[in-house]
Amino acid sequence: MLHQWFRKPKAKSPHSPLCKGGLGGISILILALLFAVACGAAATATPAPPAAKAPAAPAAAPAAVATPVPKPTPAPAPALPARPKVERLVLSIVPPIHETTEPSLSTPPGLLPLLPMYEYLVEVDQVMKFKGMLATEWSMAPDAKQWTFKLRRGVQWHRGFGEFTGQDVVHSVDRASRKESLLPFASLWREVLDRIEVVDGYQTVFHLKRPHAELLENVLSTWDMMILSKAHWDAEGQKGVLEKPVGTGPFQMKEIKSGSSKLYERVEKHYRVTPDSREIQFFFAPEDATRLATLLAGEAHIAEIPTAIQGQAEAKGMKVVFSTVPAIQLLGVYGGNYQLTPAKLDPKVPFTNKQVRQALNMAINRKEMNDTLFGGRAKIMTNGLFHPSLAGWNPEWENRFNELYGYNPTKAKELLAQAGYPKGFKTTFRLFSRPGVPAMIETGEAIALYWQRIGVEVALETTEFAKVRDDYRDWRGHGMSWLHGFPPQAPWNIVPPFTGNPVARGVVRSYESESITQKMKQVDVAVDSQERDRLQREMGNILFEEFAHIPLFWISAEFVVNPKVVTEYITTGHFGPRHLDYIKLAR
Repeated sequence: MLHQWFRKPKAKSPHSPLCKGGLGGISILILALLFAVACGAAATATPAPPAAKAPAAPAAAPAAVATPVPKPTPAPAPALPARPKVERLVLSIVPPIHETTEPSLSTPPGLLPLLPMYEYLVEVDQVMKFKGMLATEWSMAPDAKQWTFKLRRGVQWHRGFGEFTGQDVVHSVDRASRKESLLPFASLWREVLDRIEVVDGYQTVFHLKRPHAELLENVLSTWDMMILSKAHWDAEGQKGVLEKPVGTGPFQMKEIKSGSSKLYERVEKHYRVTPDSREIQFFFAPEDATRLATLLAGEAHIAEIPTAIQGQAEAKGMKVVFSTVPAIQLLGVYGGNYQLTPAKLDPKVPFTNKQVRQALNMAINRKEMNDTLFGGRAKIMTNGLFHPSLAGWNPEWENRFNELYGYNPTKAKELLAQAGYPKGFKTTFRLFSRPGVPAMIETGEAIALYWQRIGVEVALETTEFAKVRDDYRDWRGHGMSWLHGFPPQAPWNIVPPFTGNPVARGVVRSYESESITQKMKQVDVAVDSQERDRLQREMGNILFEEFAHIPLFWISAEFVVNPKVVTEYITTGHFGPRHLDYIKLAR
């Protein structure tokens, strides 16, 4: 479960945010009003002289001397808060895979540019803690067949579309789970959800067809359940969502330039946070050099730049900010292992041979790749889809990793010969970029070089992720391999797509397994946490022993910022820049 993930960043580690101090040249305008203080003393009264020849009389009492009373000094006017150096914060990022403002027409990486506008029921904050967002409380029934969410009152939709209520939750789940939806959890919602009951407008009860102890994971801000306005849909329909979208977030849409950028403006006095920046703009640039150039030219203030060229930015005074936790798990995928669909299986594909899969793993020098591509900052993964902090982890995988997966090109060649490929074989490695993993193409190119050294002839094909996705979902992955990058997830959620489970959450169809499918069916209805942990560990054992994937790295997200503009940026970095509402700007 994600709530078992890392709790907080270590102090003074490379993952710490930029310090606030040490930025010279920041001036604060202080308005001072000077007031003249008049404290003059009053005159002393002088007695009149006695009249000539007047009869003697008692001496008169001396006239009282007036005591000076100083006037109060007016308090100085309070200093006006200094304004940020920039009104518009610009981010130069990898273009989203699907550019849209309708969440169900995209996948999680493509949702990143929508985060300033849309909100979720529950937020995963900057250090992986759960916080209420549009929901204030939540609970699960003992049988895990009912989940209740109490909703926040008084939250307003942008552009005057009224108050957020439970009907908006129902509408959002309907959109997310429809057949046309591209969201990974669409099939899960259709499979598990019976109905959503709205109580008094501000409480929703999810009634499920079967137990689902992890439903909370499906409504978090790390995934795809963005909440949409039913009133807006009723008034403007699909056209309105695509052209003039509304949300409840601290920024509202101001301008959309298809293929180029998205611009948002701040919502004043937002219930959750008032951001420093008055506007936020996403600038889409597929080339690493272009994103670097926009940062150095001052046209952008935060940019996704791969490790290999970050030094050029640092030499110009830019700073690298690291995510608080590993943001991406990067692994390689073999296509064509369609064991659950014999009609689609081609046994002549080398990847269907276990010894070939092990050989290709042992051909890779992961330490050299880490040092070269990620500056030694990534952590080597020992079993794809599993992490020590999450359910199902088996420490024996680390103990056996070097023996079974460690770099050994001599052993790799022997395994290929034993598998019937003493002279290697031909294959295709497909390259594409994804938000949050700027070095994804370079990583694929490096793997191809390692494979060529053991006799495998690799053809590199640069394409778009959407094309690769369409091919593997339609069982057309024969003889090809590729990389997959995604944030940390509990195994119950991420194993099924990679093993051909019939109700998989966005099927990758890379290594189909009947035994894993059966265990997944048991996990789906299990409520006891120890039972769920055991079943997930057993699934992991199968994947590890079968060399089902190419485990590579756990990678922290890296963002290069201009410290003269951005003084603090703390984020988990899942799929790219998020938590933008909390960025602190220089003044």
